[in-house]
Amino acid sequence: MRILLVTSILFLLGACTDYSETDQQNFRQKIVNYTDKKGISLQESTSGVFYQILEKGQGKEIKYTDKVS
Repeated sequence: MRILLVTSILFLLGACTDYSETDQQNFRQKIVNYTDKKGISLQESTSGVFYQILEKGQGKEIKYTDKVS
């Protein structure tokens, strides 16, 4: 039982790694190539998330401290 627990913990710790800068650039380029090929217009946030606004909402914008449901 202990061996299984230790193995599971080591596996989880090993799975929590970041991608290299090169990997991130490759992923980004693949996304850009695909969306260009399909004619999809996306925006990219400063954190690297690609998104598309399908319909702009109305009302005040939420803040980090707001609770929404």
